[in-house]
Amino acid sequence: MLFLVLPATLILVFTASIGLYIGEYHRSKVQTERQLQQLIDTVEQTAVVAAYSHNEQIAVDVLKGLLANDKVYKAEIKSRGSFALSQVKRDFSNSENRVLRLLYSPFGDEQLVGQLEVQWPDRINKAAAEQRVISNIIISISLIGITAMVILLLIHHYIVQPLSLASNTLHEIKAGEAASVPILKRNRHDELGRFISDTNNLLTALEHEFDIEHQLRIEIESIEQQLRHAYNASSAGLFLLSEKGMLLGHNLTLPLILHLQDKLLSNTCVLAGFFRKQCEFEALFAKALKSGQLESQDFQLLEQESNEPVWVHCLMSKVVGTEGNILVEGVLFDVSKRVSAEQAIKYEVMHDALTGTLRKAAAQSLFKKHIMLDTKSKGACFLMLDLDGFKLVNDTYGHLAGDKVLKVVAGRLLNCVRTADVVCRLGGDEFLVILFGDYPESFKFAMAEKIIHSIQQPMVINDQLMVNIGVSIGIANFDGSGDSSFDDLLEEADETMYKVKRSGKNGYAFRGENNVLKIEHISLLC
Repeated sequence: MLFLVLPATLILVFTASIGLYIGEYHRSKVQTERQLQQLIDTVEQTAVVAAYSHNEQIAVDVLKGLLANDKVYKAEIKSRGSFALSQVKRDFSNSENRVLRLLYSPFGDEQLVGQLEVQWPDRINKAAAEQRVISNIIISISLIGITAMVILLLIHHYIVQPLSLASNTLHEIKAGEAASVPILKRNRHDELGRFISDTNNLLTALEHEFDIEHQLRIEIESIEQQLRHAYNASSAGLFLLSEKGMLLGHNLTLPLILHLQDKLLSNTCVLAGFFRKQCEFEALFAKALKSGQLESQDFQLLEQESNEPVWVHCLMSKVVGTEGNILVEGVLFDVSKRVSAEQAIKYEVMHDALTGTLRKAAAQSLFKKHIMLDTKSKGACFLMLDLDGFKLVNDTYGHLAGDKVLKVVAGRLLNCVRTADVVCRLGGDEFLVILFGDYPESFKFAMAEKIIHSIQQPMVINDQLMVNIGVSIGIANFDGSGDSSFDDLLEEADETMYKVKRSGKNGYAFRGENNVLKIEHISLLC
């Protein structure tokens, strides 16, 4: 506070001194001019005679009389003629400070006979102003110093000393101790006394609150022990992640769910590294941070020693830590049995129970996903297959033999196509193969011939039975730009397939240029 008041006081004194100096300078200048006017009044008549009569001796006496004054440094008498006489002190240079008196005829006819001019240096006015300013500054500083000392003594007596006593007392009080700050007699009825009294009331209230808080802390510690036991005994894995995905804490169940019975989780590890699809876990983590809502998803852990897939259900939500930092808390449940059951149900829905190939609905779904991909290669080729000679095998050797044939056919079809392609059983002895991609007709025809040759190979039903069958194939092309639907392509392939059936079986048919149907027959192998 003193460091602010002292510069401010100095600036104020300096500003006031400048103003005072300017005022005193002008006042001294006016006063000097007035004094010199009075001086000229005393010698005016003599100067008039000297100017009128051109008497040099009288003029010299007048000038010497004027220069005898301490403030006059130059005096000059001029007449209307050529008469002019002046006297100057040694250390004087021309100045703008001058008093000019016109001299008129001594006979009262108002005739101008000359002029009398007196000059004085500016330093006289400056010196007078400086002297007055210095004396005023000394008086002001003395008064300010005396006032400041009195104020400091009063402040120390009535404020600083009581506050120091209160501060020292408060500093020595320890938490939980019953204590109060003494009030000096001279401060009992002033603002400082009321402040200390209010402080004592506050100390009493804080002491009471401290006792309550101590009891609550004991109860909270008991509850924390119970919650910690429940936290570690939970069947779910609980964890806490930093904003960057680093593991900050977890319960004892989490390593068990992650199948790390003999390992410890480091508080600096990345939890996403324990999952088979780490990117999906990181995506869920980012989603929870962005939405601020509870997010959940199933994840498969990395392959275990038992080679049995382990699935967990993960819940994550964003929370704000005690220090304002962003955290993510989460829960892991082992849902391997549930996921395994769901996958089994899904597999049964999507696959034919006898052959293991896809059902029609599953093939249609994959086709729709393919044409919705944001790629240039959206073409596809539908190969509709109907077995030749299957009914004879089924009627002759029974349904078990027929089922064996269908299984062998499904296996051979899967071996002919790529894993990205589709093999689907439509029902009975009808199959559908979908080749995804834009390929030349030569590739599609080669694939059809490959399938036909594969199906024509002898099939071993049992140790005593081997059968041969053939296959008719209808081909429908989709270039990715048309409006043909899955059912439209299936119908077109079915029609061309029956053209093969009616024309001798064991071959494939397709529509070439100008929609002309072409049929190729493949000889049945012996």
